Amino acid sequence: MCSPRINLEPLGAELSTSRPGNPFYPYPNESSMHLGNWYWNEGAQKSKENFKELLDIVGDPAFSPSTVSETAWGAIDQQLGCNQIDGDVPEWLGEDNGWKCSSVTILV
Repeated sequence: MCSPRINLEPLGAELSTSRPGNPFYPYPNESSMHLGNWYWNEGAQKSKENFKELLDIVGDPAFSPSTVSETAWGAIDQQLGCNQIDGDVPEWLGEDNGWKCSSVTILV
């Protein structure tokens, strides 16, 4: 039995140039987006329900294991962690939405 090749290396320029025409950015394709969404948004503790959701993802006829195995997961994780804002500050960060900056002292 062959082991699938999983790429955890940074994708570099290929990731940054795929944004304009890719609706799944920073993921390269829909299968990778669904798998990444399941991983990041279903919490660290997985339940039987979460496992069923994973089975639904990988059991979908549109799911492509070959494209997922070629996904540069490390580069995507890095891109998701950047939290870079394009252009103006997003509406939800605006001062008029109740966000305030203040100092907090935490004693340890």
